[in-house]
This record gives sequence, structure tokens and C-alpha cells, in this order.
Amino acid sequence: NLYIIGNGFDIHHCIPSRYADYLNWLKNNKKTTYNKIVDLYNDADENEWWNEFETNLGYFEIREKIENISFVCQPDEDDFEKMRVIDTTVGAWEAETEIGGVINAIKDTFHEWVDSLPQASINNKVNIDVKDSFFITFNYTLTLECLYKIERDKILHIHGSLNDDEYILGHKRTHEDIESDAEKYVDPYDGKKDPSQYGLYAIDDQITKNTKNEVINQVMSIAKPIGQIIQKYSKLFNQFSNVENVFIYGLSFSEVDKPYLEKVIRSVPQNAKYIISYYTKKDYDNINKFLTNYHINYELVMLEELQG
Repeated sequence: NLYIIGNGFDIHHCIPSRYADYLNWLKNNKKTTYNKIVDLYNDADENEWWNEFETNLGYFEIREKIENISFVCQPDEDDFEKMRVIDTTVGAWEAETEIGGVINAIKDTFHEWVDSLPQASINNKVNIDVKDSFFITFNYTLTLECLYKIERDKILHIHGSLNDDEYILGHKRTHEDIESDAEKYVDPYDGKKDPSQYGLYAIDDQITKNTKNEVINQVMSIAKPIGQIIQKYSKLFNQFSNVENVFIYGLSFSEVDKPYLEKVIRSVPQNAKYIISYYTKKDYDNINKFLTNYHINYELVMLEELQG
């Protein structure tokens, strides 16, 4: 048996671990961080934004942010006259301070919030066959260890756990995706006229170029290295060739989850049976839509139906 465990599993066990719970925790405990998030991510003041919190971490007005930072850091004519050398890294430093400050605050407060979560309720246990089973959990909590008494060597916390100093958190966008958002120059600077006539995205504008590169680096600092993670555990996935049953409990089938699911489906025999939990009609439709691309035998259930 192979079990894939998502956040809905912890929610089923009465752990307030939704992104909406993190939002409320921020508002009550870290209002300054919340305000910084809203300033960077324009839609973060809306509850809907938090439903896809990790995915949305890869999207803000990147081009506008580069433009604003670069504009503020552009030297004027007096600066040119006073200074022999213009510091072209000033915009990069500002981007690291401004955007990096928000991202680091997200990482720190998210970790602090997870650490504050209560343990799982014993009342909602579901039937799990521990024998001859392995567990991949996307959760940072120790519900499997503490409530179900599953040995640690049978569990992979693929994004880290409470025993780790850092959690893997973030979006799945690539460097190329982010660079595409940033690489929207106006006319290229020909080196002859005032660069301001060509816009702040002139190719030879070193301040803008350095700012752009640092903004991209900061956005990528909160990306999940999904490809690297899958490669890291490739030997483990290769051992799933004799799996007969796959149980997927509490996974949202979000964009961030799908590469892992695709790897699992490719790693287990095609005739394996899947039992997959859902919670809402939206979940039900989302799962069915994803699985239409694969010829597998699956059944959808609710976790309440699996309680002992």
C-alpha cells in the first residue's frame, strides 16, 4: 500500500491548518507581516487569494515592481556630475531588502504558525492499513507518527516536518516563467540618447538589469524545487513497482501537487487501485478532471466514510 497524505487529512482531524487559518493567525499575531504581504501581493487582502496561497506567491506585479525600484534608484544629472562612479547595484539591494524582507517574513511566520498548531483529534481516525504500507505526506505535522503510531522510517515528509528547521514552501513557477514576466522592455537603448527616453527597461540600463535579476532571484527563493525533490527521492519512487493500492487522502490536487501525483502514477503499476478522498464538489470535479488524462482504476470517497 502507498498512502499519499495532504492537508485535508489534518483538517479532518480537527487541526486548523487551512491557509485561511494562517491568514487569521497573521491578522491576530503578525499584523505587520500581513500588511507587507498585502502591499506586495495586490489581491492578498481578499480571502479567495489565500485559497491558492502557495501558487499565488509566484505572482505579483513583477514588471511594475522592477520599474518602481529602478526609478527610485536612478541617479539624476547632479549625481552624474558629483560622482565618477555610479553604483548600479543600488536597485538590487533595494529589491533584496523590500521583496526579500516580505518573503523571509512569510517563511518565518508560516513556520511559527505551523509550530503552534494543536495535535490531531483522536475522534476522527480513519482506517489505515499500517502493515506493508509506506506514507508520503505533504503535511509538516506529526499526525501519522503521534496519532497512528506509524514508524518514522515508513514516512516521507516530502516538504519537511516539525522536526526540521525549515519547511519547503512556495509556488511551482520556473525561473523562465518569472524572467518572462520581467523581460518586457520598451525600445532597446542605443547608447546615444538619454536612457530615460527609452523607458526603464532599456537593455543597457544596468540599474534596471541588476534590479530585475534580484527581483527574479527573490521570487525564486520562495519556489518549491519540485524537480529536485522528485530527483532526490527517485530511488524511493522506483520501489513502488509492486504497489497494489494507492490511498490519496486529503490532497487538494492543486497545481503545486500535480507533478508529484504524475510521478506516483508513472511509478506504480497501471493496474493499481486508487482510493481518493474529496471534501467538496469542487474537489470532486478537480480530481476527475485531472485523472481523465490517465487510464487508472480509482474510486472517490469522503474521509468520513473511512472512519473506524
